[in-house]
Amino acid sequence: MRPGSIPFGHWFGVDLRLHLYTVVLLPLLAMLATVQDVSAGRGVLLFLLLMLAVLVRESARSLGRLAAGIPVDRLVITPVGALSSDGASDADENAPRWLALVGPLANFAAAIVMAMLAFSITSGVNFFQRHLAEPQHLLRAAIWLQIMLGALHLLPATPLDAGALLRTQFIRMRGKARGVRGAAGLSQAIGLGLMVFGGVTQEIVLMLLGGTVLLLSQLEAQRSVTNTAISTITVGDVMLSEWTSLSASDTVQDALERSAHSLQESFPVVRGPVVVGSITREALLGQLRAEGNGYVQGSMSRDLVIAAPGDGLIATVQRLAGGSARGNVVPVMRDGQVVGMVTPQSLSPAMMSLGRVRRYRTQTEREDDNERNG
Repeated sequence: MRPGSIPFGHWFGVDLRLHLYTVVLLPLLAMLATVQDVSAGRGVLLFLLLMLAVLVRESARSLGRLAAGIPVDRLVITPVGALSSDGASDADENAPRWLALVGPLANFAAAIVMAMLAFSITSGVNFFQRHLAEPQHLLRAAIWLQIMLGALHLLPATPLDAGALLRTQFIRMRGKARGVRGAAGLSQAIGLGLMVFGGVTQEIVLMLLGGTVLLLSQLEAQRSVTNTAISTITVGDVMLSEWTSLSASDTVQDALERSAHSLQESFPVVRGPVVVGSITREALLGQLRAEGNGYVQGSMSRDLVIAAPGDGLIATVQRLAGGSARGNVVPVMRDGQVVGMVTPQSLSPAMMSLGRVRRYRTQTEREDDNERNG
């Protein structure tokens, strides 16, 4: 389960999840309705109308992505639309620019159709009265929520449609790090401005949408900065230079005795100088309980991902997760010789130590530059 979202099923080949802010918004709107002296059920209906606007938008964008040949396997539903992952825009640098207009145009078209239907049913509704989207007047709210969501995505704030295009331009003009920071700063200012404007005009839904933009833009900025930093890490930066190996001909009991003297949870299995598989301490214990004192080769995983010291860490982990390999040890080889190992347990402390060293080095270099310039 991904942090920040909960599963919502698998629909038409797409794994759908609900962002936690979407879940929290439901009781917020229900409480808003009770504060305004109407039933909490009207707040729930207002939430469903907002989700209807999101559905209209994402249905149109799904058709647009299909026409553009852009595959999507996972979407996270937020109050302002769907993201490809938690806090990340589903915009692709190679996606056609017209795709950014599909969602807003669909919402505007839905608003026009709803308004025509409403006028044909009754003429007693003032569609321009103050408080455009509120639980007391759900018919008017249904129309204005479509308009608000469509107009919102024309603002240059990530992860909104226009904002994703602007961020791509920023990155091209200013480089990845500065481009992401510039787009994030503008996006957060727009989100904060929407919150203030919604508060001044007492448009609570607009204020909540502005809060969503502010939150998601911060999350996306943090994700982009983290990915940029991680993308420079190689396997050689985090590999174990000293490790414990087990022999394929070891008995399970002997292997467990050897593993007791190591902090590793995952072990490479060797036959002579050659790595032939991997096994975990848990698998050894499981075999001992189920089958007795057999041999390590009977329980080891024979599928391996081999890496070189200069390989990118992210690409190596993706190969390990997306391939057929079931092992959780990555042998690191140079010129046919094993020079290191990467295990899941070694990654976290190694990356924390590497991060501290890099921050210290950056700080030291900055202080040296200040001294030279001073």
